[in-house]
Amino acid sequence: MEKQISVEDYSKMPHTIIIKPYEDGGYFAMIAEFPGCMTEADTWAETYEMIVGAKEAWIEATLEMGLVLISC
Repeated sequence: MEKQISVEDYSKMPHTIIIKPYEDGGYFAMIAEFPGCMTEADTWAETYEMIVGAKEAWIEATLEMGLVLISC
């Protein structure tokens, strides 16, 4: 039986974080490999912190739904 990878293990794997500034201020971020995993905030640092949290929440929700994530 294959060991299930934890949320923490998936979070440590490399993922493509894209952060782009809005023209009128603030930033948008997304994880390229995770559809719908995105956020926005006023500063780059806030945006980065929020996308890391969103990534963990996305992974946890995906695993709770019984979906399989491909490990890198």
